[in-house]
Amino acid sequence: MADFAAIFSAIARSSSLALNLYKIATASPQTADIIRVAQSINSFSSALKQIATLIREDDTIYSSEAGETLEDVLDQAQAVLNEIEAIIVGKGASEDAEHSRKVEDGLSKVQSKRLLYLQAHLDALRATLAMLQQTLYTAQSIIWATVRPAVSPQQAAAAVGNEKTQLENAVIEQQISLLFASKVYQPSRPDARLLMETESTNSVMVRDSSLPSPGNLHRYQERFIASLDISETSEDEWLPAVCGIAKSHLERLLERWTRLRQFHERMEYEKRREELEKRETQQPTVESDSDEDGQRVRGIGKDGHFATPLPHRPGSTQPLFSESTNLPIPVKDPRYGPTAPLSPASSSPRDSANSVAPPLSPRTDASHADEETNLEIPWKLCTRRHYWRYVDSTVTDSNTDLPPSSAFSDRNAWTEILASWVCKQALEEAGLPYAQVQKERRVGRRTTFEPCFCVQAPLTFAQVQGLVERTVELYRRGRRGSQSSERAEEHRRGSLKEDRRNGRLSRSPTERDRDKTPLAVQHPSPQPPPLDRSSTYTYPPLHPRASLERAASLPGKSVPSGLPSLQIPHPTPLPGASPMASRGAYSQLPPSTPTVPGPQPPPQSPYLSPHHPPPYSPSYLQSRNSPAAKHAYIDASDTTTTSDSDTAYRSRERRKHRSRSHRGSSSAKKSSKVDKVASLATIGGLAAMLDGIVEMGVL
Repeated sequence: MADFAAIFSAIARSSSLALNLYKIATASPQTADIIRVAQSINSFSSALKQIATLIREDDTIYSSEAGETLEDVLDQAQAVLNEIEAIIVGKGASEDAEHSRKVEDGLSKVQSKRLLYLQAHLDALRATLAMLQQTLYTAQSIIWATVRPAVSPQQAAAAVGNEKTQLENAVIEQQISLLFASKVYQPSRPDARLLMETESTNSVMVRDSSLPSPGNLHRYQERFIASLDISETSEDEWLPAVCGIAKSHLERLLERWTRLRQFHERMEYEKRREELEKRETQQPTVESDSDEDGQRVRGIGKDGHFATPLPHRPGSTQPLFSESTNLPIPVKDPRYGPTAPLSPASSSPRDSANSVAPPLSPRTDASHADEETNLEIPWKLCTRRHYWRYVDSTVTDSNTDLPPSSAFSDRNAWTEILASWVCKQALEEAGLPYAQVQKERRVGRRTTFEPCFCVQAPLTFAQVQGLVERTVELYRRGRRGSQSSERAEEHRRGSLKEDRRNGRLSRSPTERDRDKTPLAVQHPSPQPPPLDRSSTYTYPPLHPRASLERAASLPGKSVPSGLPSLQIPHPTPLPGASPMASRGAYSQLPPSTPTVPGPQPPPQSPYLSPHHPPPYSPSYLQSRNSPAAKHAYIDASDTTTTSDSDTAYRSRERRKHRSRSHRGSSSAKKSSKVDKVASLATIGGLAAMLDGIVEMGVL
């Protein structure tokens, strides 16, 4: 850590001495010399102030050797200022008479030469400070180009090249200043008495070692430049040698006075750690044979629930959980694993290779029963100049020593969260303004992009954790809805497959009627007539031309009735029929309410109604089997408006007739006569009964 108190003290003394020299120069014969010294002092003070400001802004970039260099420069500067003040102002630097003369008498030749050297020495110290400052600026540009991914490589290289060019100029200027100070050096006491002996090796020069000399500047010279013979040479001969070593010397300065090496080592360490973490998350773990691990492999959690895998996100998005979390789906049988995949993601090619044992990582080891454990959520809090990388509530990396709370006082601060941890719906529900961007990520030699949400506000870990938990809740709610619909669809498909295997496939009633014989039990008798027809006969009407109303068909007293006319067709007698068939059927009825005698038991047929059995008569069979009668019956059936039950019977008869017309087998031909009789008996029960009564002569 730099001693800022000593730095500010040196700055204050330099400014005060320069001002005093300007005042002395007004009354001194050597005005020009004193003004040049004052200007050198002011230049040194400005350079010292700039380096102090740079170090105070960022004290993590300069090395310990740079700090030692700054302290040595301050010590030498204090010695130079003391001697300048003693020569010009005349305060206690020496007790000799020539040093105690008044300033108005002017400076001696020796003092003028000594003052020239002190000025050159101070200029060399100023050039050294300028070179140190430019070295730190160059290191800052290198770090900025490395950690700033938004800047293009061309811009970063141009910025670094510009700083190195300025540093090379500073090196050339500093090395020439050191050579010039050594050339103009004169001893501060050239009249010191020398003790000579017979051997020259015993010669001794009496000197004060605390006074500034070129030997104090040798540590800042480049080795090759320090070996040059400058006694018989000038600046024109020094310049080619200095320019030749400037580029290599600046690289050594960056290594000695900065912490670039530590920075690069830290960057390499971070890169290796990221690659190691990536390999660990991608490598499958070795599963044991215990029941717990076996259940995890088969897709069953500790609490007996199916483990629902999470769908993969596109591209290089890191998953929210790389293994599945347990949802409360009960297990119905001891056989583990569903017959169909639980989600579309489980049948993807990416998951098929590792469907038996998915890779597990520490991040995804949290289950439904242990939601309070740390999820290791990565997020980043940023300002325009600083950032803080977090894993949960712990800061793992930062480019500043400032506390993260300083970001909340910055109105331009933001928070970065990967899209694999937070969804848009959770951010919108929280009312946070956000923008989705693509963040660069180094994967080996390749650069990949992953989606990231930039929330335009600084967030705390509690807020970030709340967003992640809300995202998980929304995902689970969506998974429950999709699983319930999938289970219902799977149950329906399974029942259809079971019906097909057992031959019990459900079909419409129309399709069943085409293939099955309707029995009396399956097809109940027609419904009774409405209340306004309850006093009439229960037999259905057959033909509109035959009327059964007593006033029109029976002799005797007419009985008024509001019943509708019941039309019955007259059958055509066959050639061999009984003469009674052509007799008037209704003239012999007594004038009373008609009573229907009990008919003969009909033949056993599945089409006969158990409520209205028609009489069994050979003439009835003959008349109904004739083509003319059959045609008349069909016409009557087509034109008569009857009840709903009659319509259903006729529709069923038509379907049976059409189905029998397509049958070509001999068995169908043999039973066609019986089917026709049975169908006619079912449809026209009343007409057949009346025809039988007429033929038997009852009426």
